[in-house]
Amino acid sequence: NTLKCRGTKGEADDYYGFSSLIGLMNGGVCGWREKPFDSKNSFRKKAVVNELDTRFLRRTRTEFDDRDFVIIDFMEERHDLGVDTEGHYFTLSDAFRECKPQIEGGYTVINRFSQEADRLWKDSCDRFVRWLTGMIAPEKIILVRAKLAVSYGDGGKEQDYEVKEDILDINRYLDTCYDYFQAHCPGITVIDGLEQKNWYFTQGNFPHGRYPWHLNWYAYKQISNLA
Repeated sequence: NTLKCRGTKGEADDYYGFSSLIGLMNGGVCGWREKPFDSKNSFRKKAVVNELDTRFLRRTRTEFDDRDFVIIDFMEERHDLGVDTEGHYFTLSDAFRECKPQIEGGYTVINRFSQEADRLWKDSCDRFVRWLTGMIAPEKIILVRAKLAVSYGDGGKEQDYEVKEDILDINRYLDTCYDYFQAHCPGITVIDGLEQKNWYFTQGNFPHGRYPWHLNWYAYKQISNLA
């Protein structure tokens, strides 16, 4: 998921990306600090460390006192999960695969669409809602129902990804996550229907790659304005 905690000046004070709710709520993996990460990307390295080290859950209520709002999306829920030999979970995100942290004792992969993952996710979501609403009022929580883009190109000249049906399957799964969170966290602000906008597509020459999980700069600006 992406979690942004914004302060009174409007800046993104805290950012927790490349993490699923299961990884966020069930981290504590040991043994990865002894060896350096493969990636030189400090942004991605920080995101992986944040999850493995459960840094978000270390925040105290007083640290949320000056936060205007928390922004959440569930885009990272599309990834499979890893579980180490001691039962700690983490997200096999793009950042994780790039950094290649050395998990002591290795790990087992759990398919994102398995019944086990579904059970773990709902339990993690329930605990996350209780924890987050104990830190900040629901009306300060913004859920952005972001999904994968089904097309790419430049304004007015888009074409569908070849894996469009796979993308739609993932988006339907993301909908179930958003629906569950909304049902269990009433009183929040929800930004929905983004994929129906004519600007919701991947920029053909996007600097970070032409992938369904990327959009275009205009789209990001529009979403930021909505939030």
